[in-house]
Amino acid sequence: MDLTDIAALAQPTGEKILLLVLDGLGGLPLEPGGLTELERARTPRMDALLASGDAGLHVPVARGVTPGSGPGHLSLFGYDPLRYRVGRGALAALGVEFPLQPGDVAIRGNLCTVDGQGVVTDRRAGRIPTDEARPVLELLDGIRVGGAQAFVRPVKEHRFLLVLRPEEETGADIEDTDPGVTGVPPLHVVAASPGSEPAARIAREWLAQAASVLAGQPRANMVLLRGFATLPDWPRFPDVFRMRSLAIAAYPMYRGVARLVGMDAVGVEELRLLLPAREGYGQGRRGRGFPEKSGHHRTSGRTCARPSGGRNRRQLDHRRPFDASQDGCPQLAPGAFPPARRSGPGSSERGHGGVW
Repeated sequence: MDLTDIAALAQPTGEKILLLVLDGLGGLPLEPGGLTELERARTPRMDALLASGDAGLHVPVARGVTPGSGPGHLSLFGYDPLRYRVGRGALAALGVEFPLQPGDVAIRGNLCTVDGQGVVTDRRAGRIPTDEARPVLELLDGIRVGGAQAFVRPVKEHRFLLVLRPEEETGADIEDTDPGVTGVPPLHVVAASPGSEPAARIAREWLAQAASVLAGQPRANMVLLRGFATLPDWPRFPDVFRMRSLAIAAYPMYRGVARLVGMDAVGVEELRLLLPAREGYGQGRRGRGFPEKSGHHRTSGRTCARPSGGRNRRQLDHRRPFDASQDGCPQLAPGAFPPARRSGPGSSERGHGGVW
């Protein structure tokens, strides 16, 4: 259904919805006929949510199509990813709250490693830590190019944001320079349409200077660019669905997707400041009020799920401490949920789940 049709039919009801997204949680059995990581894991928090909520399977685009996280989340929010397309650069910019302007070209960048012949040996520069990447990115932020302003901002680890602000009008239909594999040089900057050539020309000049600036770095000595994009003008989620919305996500790109469709968005650290935890709920491994990694500790503090239309439902008053016995959530004994743990050699510590 078209979003304009949904907007014409939607009516505000005052009901609340919690959408918990565990992106990347799916897995395969460790041995034929065995259990997956999720089937093997202890999941008391998810079990408690499902006792008063709903779960099901979702095909984000079409059967046989494997979407990236950006299109997948757009689909979850009701936006057809085949119609509403955006490059990762715009999502990265919104995720780190960069003030994109009309006409800006936003690009997702990776610090990478190349050998003496310019061949890519590591597409992520060994997943360089964010603190180590920051001074390298400050060097890149100092690059000046003709006909445009250039801005570089850190995202996380090897990932960064490059924003070009050209003096002339340009499109962003430009091919990625990331070859997707090691053992070959970075690809050339190629405009896929004549209207995008001004931005492509500026990107070529910026890349040439980046190679010179990073030549002496031990591992982050080159960059790969992908997801060239401008800021799209789409229907806003609150206008379409008649609902206010808040996204809570650990990774900036997911917050970018939320902001792109008009949601408010905060990170996990911001949430810790906004919602002080009740003793016994949502305690991370270091005893803090919220989990160290949102993909691991599925619920915490005031996050709860409840079927719509319950007669005894009460509005959450964020000015008072959370009380599960009064606020319509499952009554769970303090300390009943042990910290989430890895369940097998195939499990991952790199989940980027979020709560909407």
